[in-house]
Amino acid sequence: MDDDVLIPADLNAPDGPSSGGGGPSRGPLWAALVVVLAGIGLIFWLSRRLPDTPPPRPTPVPVTPTPTPDPALRLEAEALSGRLIAALQPLRSAAPELWAAAEWEALMKRQREGNQAMAGRDYAAAVGAYGDAVSLAEDLAEQLPEAPQLLFVLARAAVESGQRDEALAALDALQTLEPGHAAARALRPRAEVSDQTFAARERALDAMEREDWPMAFLAVNRAAELDEDFPNVRDMRAAVREQLADEVLDRDALRERERAELVERAEALEAEENWRGAHRAWLEAARVAGEDAVSAGLERTRRFQVLEERIVRASASLRSGLANDLAEELQALEETAFPEGLGGRVADFLTQWRLERTPVPVRFTSDAETEVRVLRMAAGWEPFVERTVEFLPGDYIAVGSRLGHRDVRVPFTVPPGSEGVEVDVRVEEGLF
Repeated sequence: MDDDVLIPADLNAPDGPSSGGGGPSRGPLWAALVVVLAGIGLIFWLSRRLPDTPPPRPTPVPVTPTPTPDPALRLEAEALSGRLIAALQPLRSAAPELWAAAEWEALMKRQREGNQAMAGRDYAAAVGAYGDAVSLAEDLAEQLPEAPQLLFVLARAAVESGQRDEALAALDALQTLEPGHAAARALRPRAEVSDQTFAARERALDAMEREDWPMAFLAVNRAAELDEDFPNVRDMRAAVREQLADEVLDRDALRERERAELVERAEALEAEENWRGAHRAWLEAARVAGEDAVSAGLERTRRFQVLEERIVRASASLRSGLANDLAEELQALEETAFPEGLGGRVADFLTQWRLERTPVPVRFTSDAETEVRVLRMAAGWEPFVERTVEFLPGDYIAVGSRLGHRDVRVPFTVPPGSEGVEVDVRVEEGLF
């Protein structure tokens, strides 16, 4: 017998050799493996066919519904606005900012507040603001018959205080209202030289206080040459003559002293950057010493005075050809070409000029049913919910239209340099 271990035979096994090659059956194992592989394949196929899991939806922002405006209030506000515009037309030509400055400023403020309220569709506030403005305009209209006399009083007071520009502005307004006003015509020549007369009288007073009678004599005579009716000039000249009754004057020496004082005064006014006053002082010095002796001061102050006046005029209309021409000239010059104060005004003007030409984004919102157009624009827009358009600074009116509804007009202002403006335009009031 061999040493191999004997294993008892399976008594239930059939006789003869095994059909499985002598080992246990592998059928169930293969079947399980196929099922597993098929499942994996199915999962892979589905993962390729199905989209990725979408991200969670953001929480919607609650929208506050726009309250429906009271159509009666809107109509009342529009009616008051029309009344105000009609009331302002005759007032503007009368220059109420001169003879009723506080009332006029209050009126303008309430009109601006009314326009802002209309733009925000706050018709109740617009009614209040426009109503106040109409009342103020009616009060000023009642004072219109007195305006010529008030303007004449203002002009005369400005003449006597040496305020040439203010006097001429009041006379211009007065003669617009009453072209044949005789007293205004007589006052105008005095107004033209009022600043020189006032300065000469002040020099005479200063000399009289110092008891420098010869210089007082020259100054008071100059004031009398310009305007003998100027306050106190006649009395001052009589007093000076009395003091000099027995004195023989060295007129050449006096003229030299006067020239020196006038030059000193002109240079002091230049240091203050009072270009108009300095130019007048140089003209006075030229009268004594001749233009050649003071030509540099005359030319310098004339140039700066003209530039200052051009800046004022151009700033009132920054899109005009005048403003464009001035801006081009100033940009070609060095910053050091101007004194400090005037240089600052030049820089401010150029900044405002550039901002006036820089478009500002305006965001319009609506209800997807209102057609919107802006007056002065070539075409409008189909209904939308939101639209952003760039506008140059200025005042505009948006008009909303919708079939079967009453049009709405929304004034809005685009300020220079603004980061953006929002305007809501929607038509909600039906015709029936």
